[in-house]
Amino acid sequence: MDLTADYNFYLDKAKKIKTKLGFTLQNLTNQRNVLSRDFRAIESFDPDGNSQLNTALLRKIDRVSIGFTPNFILIFSI
Repeated sequence: MDLTADYNFYLDKAKKIKTKLGFTLQNLTNQRNVLSRDFRAIESFDPDGNSQLNTALLRKIDRVSIGFTPNFILIFSI
């Protein structure tokens, strides 16, 4: 769950410099979300140096989201 708020206003009376001020709170619940999952094969060979493959194991690699993250923005447009 995310929360975002922004406010648009002009910095000058002639309304030539438009400004946007805002903030975002990402991952409010601080949940661990899996963004992608990969599997890699890990090969195990005979310890005697033979080139015969004994076993092949799969290793799961998860890429997870970061925790609670606040972001602030300030944008000027001319």
